[in-house]
Amino acid sequence: MGLMLLLLGLAAQAPGASADERLAVTATPTPTANAEVRLLLPDLITLAPTDFRIAGNPSTGRRILRFANAVANIGDGPLELHGTWQRAVPGFQVSQQLYGSHGQVLAEPILAEIVYHPQHGHWHLDDFARYELWSLTHEGQVLDVVSVSGKISFCLIDTDRLTAPEDARRGYASCSPSRQGMSAGWADTYKAHLAGQWVDISGLPDGYYALRSVADPSNYLREADDDNNWALVVVRISGNQVEPAPDIELDWSRVGGALLPE
Repeated sequence: MGLMLLLLGLAAQAPGASADERLAVTATPTPTANAEVRLLLPDLITLAPTDFRIAGNPSTGRRILRFANAVANIGDGPLELHGTWQRAVPGFQVSQQLYGSHGQVLAEPILAEIVYHPQHGHWHLDDFARYELWSLTHEGQVLDVVSVSGKISFCLIDTDRLTAPEDARRGYASCSPSRQGMSAGWADTYKAHLAGQWVDISGLPDGYYALRSVADPSNYLREADDDNNWALVVVRISGNQVEPAPDIELDWSRVGGALLPE
């Protein structure tokens, strides 16, 4: 029996073993130990951006489009990240905690970084979101990307209850580098006034634009569905005024016919 347990332990650490396989062989014995182990994965979606406003600096001529952005977890399990300080780097090695259906836990290293955000004064997961602004014709034909945010970092916490029960408590409320996350049924909202919540519209003419927000654009995180991470809103810019234009039907044929190009 001891040799069998040793062999199972070695199999669990094998480089070629999948997360599901490693969970299956490292499961803590329970009355349901012979049942199939299922990963309770998170599933990130982006909610449609809101609270649009235009801000500018007359001395520089720079104009930015600000907006609020929210990412929600509609999966079966939490999105949970742990950071461990590595003195040799220096920096935090990040792992995603994956939970099994019978209480198993697996720490899976990911390539994302946890970085200090000086304007917010706490720690963020880097490259968690990206914002793109696409130009449109008045008929809704999509033309070109005219502004991109670059990497947007988030402190991952539960800020808004989405589908969680009314009595559910926040599972993640700290911007600590050692543990951040988003519970199933909760969202993390960044309001329009916060640093990074904008795209540059300097020099752009008035007209219709499509704002696309993407969560986990580099696909660092393991989740149930990677194809539902984006949301898109059409807006009309006129001078210093901006408003949603939900009646515009988009035509992506000019950019290759894809629904939403990556």
